[in-house]
Amino acid sequence: MVAPVFGMLMKGGENMEILYYSQTGNVRRFIEKLQAEIQMDCISILDKSTTKEEYILITPTTGFGQVPDPVAVFLQENHMYLKGVIGSGNMNWGENYCGAARTVSTTYGVPLIHTFELHGTPNDLKLVKGRVEEIESSRIKQ
Repeated sequence: MVAPVFGMLMKGGENMEILYYSQTGNVRRFIEKLQAEIQMDCISILDKSTTKEEYILITPTTGFGQVPDPVAVFLQENHMYLKGVIGSGNMNWGENYCGAARTVSTTYGVPLIHTFELHGTPNDLKLVKGRVEEIESSRIKQ
């Protein structure tokens, strides 16, 4: 399911996107709120098997801190365009909280932009919006 699109941030004809995977709906709910705050394409990786655009990934964690299989498969083919990762999780999992985002950050050498519990809070939205705008600003200056 593709989330509605409100616009794109541009750099020399290149689009910056937010790509996400939502297993239980928490990430999708966060994306729906985020789209009201930021003008950027937000697309489920289930609807986009490849990309040639720079993107920020939002992912939940599965099992005991693992990267979900669809995210791992997507990254195998598309990691070269990854600019940062955001994690969703449940603090009840202790040290495994948002483990997938930490693994992606370490594996692919990209910043861990933010982590949020379940579907996030208004403060999480504010922080993510600010960090995404910083990343976009640094892309434009390059």
